[in-house]
Amino acid sequence: MMTFLIYEAKVAVLLAVFYIFYRLLLCKENLHRLNRAVLLVTVALSFILPLCVITVHKVVPAAAGAVPSNIGGLLDFSAVESVEASGTPWWQIAIIAAYLTGVLVVIAKVTVSIAGVVRIIRNGEFETAFDGTHVVVADIQTSPFSWMSHIVMSHEDFESKNLSLLRHEKAHVALRHSYDVMFVDLVLAIQWFNPTIWMLRADLRAIHEFEADDAVLRCGANIKDYQFLLIRKAVSASGYSITNSFNHSILKNRITMMSKPKASAMKGLRALYILPLLCGTLALNAKTVIDYEVSENLSVQQNPIKVDVKMENDKPVYYINGEKTTIEELSKRVTNLRKDNEFGVVQLVVDGNIKVSTLSDLKEELRKIGALNIEYFTVAPNENTESVPFQSIEVTPTFNGGDANEFSKWVIAHLEYPAEARAAGKQGRVMVKFTVNEDGKVSDVSVLRGIDPALDAEAVRVVNSSPNWKPGEKDGKKVPATYTFPIIFQLSSPNMEKTGM
Repeated sequence: MMTFLIYEAKVAVLLAVFYIFYRLLLCKENLHRLNRAVLLVTVALSFILPLCVITVHKVVPAAAGAVPSNIGGLLDFSAVESVEASGTPWWQIAIIAAYLTGVLVVIAKVTVSIAGVVRIIRNGEFETAFDGTHVVVADIQTSPFSWMSHIVMSHEDFESKNLSLLRHEKAHVALRHSYDVMFVDLVLAIQWFNPTIWMLRADLRAIHEFEADDAVLRCGANIKDYQFLLIRKAVSASGYSITNSFNHSILKNRITMMSKPKASAMKGLRALYILPLLCGTLALNAKTVIDYEVSENLSVQQNPIKVDVKMENDKPVYYINGEKTTIEELSKRVTNLRKDNEFGVVQLVVDGNIKVSTLSDLKEELRKIGALNIEYFTVAPNENTESVPFQSIEVTPTFNGGDANEFSKWVIAHLEYPAEARAAGKQGRVMVKFTVNEDGKVSDVSVLRGIDPALDAEAVRVVNSSPNWKPGEKDGKKVPATYTFPIIFQLSSPNMEKTGM
């Protein structure tokens, strides 16, 4: 549900942007048909554009085996697709409840309005006017109005045989204004919190009246007599929000619009403002996906630029293809090496004690020169720990009676996507290092490679909360084992299902 509300927020922003430009460029022009179309189209676009994600595929050449299915050769969790929140915070429940309450209130109001109109039509008398128009003569005093194909008038208005009254309501019916009203009321129900849709609805209703007034005048009605008729009818109202009523609260604007000269066709070109807004929205909503093009004729060993980061005397030391260097010289040397390296593959070999901030600085240096076309991570075991690397254990640790993939499933079931990270669209892979001790307890959980403080903290939390494992053995003795573990946070699309690792 929160995903839907985020989508609703995007719709609200788009509605506001489109409507602001409409008010600045078109609102005061008597291009009624164009203005009506612009409002309806922009409402539809506001709901469609957030769903349109243009995916740009960037093909990156890679030697065979350069894109690993596991990290550090320890665990294979390449099948991870997404992590969904397992619980809903109370404040999200409150927001959802408030939103749904507003939706129900608006729907109830529209339903009551429709019921009232239907009741008037059913209780009225179906008559044929002097010009052959079928009219419902209401049994109550009401201003003339139309709804769908029905024209409703009071006995007094029907007997007055005023042709302008009939032509006005017939124009509403012919132009299908009721369908516009029903469409916008539906949007209003799900966007009730958005002031823009309320203002847009009022403007659309005004355009309906402008169009009907214009239809009456084009049939030869005297403009002064028609304006006096509007003033006389201004004291009554139908009272139903879904109808196209002869009287409307914009009488002054209607009279002013009738007196304005017809706008030139060139002013209609202002509606083209929709195009740059459309293109800009699509560009902002686009995403880039990197596709690795693997060549079987090459191997990782042919062209890698191997960057080692080791801890020496509690300080990070950098090596390029075995030669010691500094982080200040690293970018320059990698650039020189890439001149003879067709694909620019960088293989990072990182000591297990390297801080996340150090690794981030290194990656930033490499990104500046575009060297990270491919990231190939190998997490070196910590030489100062008594833990045994996973690949050196004779009897590997097990979780819930299964292999490491059982732990992956447990993590998915217990991981909670932080609300602030979800709202900000944060996602990616968090590399976590931990140890399974001789007693099966998990300890020394740390982040080797982070992406966001909230996501990093959640990854550490869930691994720390792990039930006991069955410890590993070497030479017949129980020994602690060191793991590196990738946890992928990915915001799923509505149709994406949560899958096992």
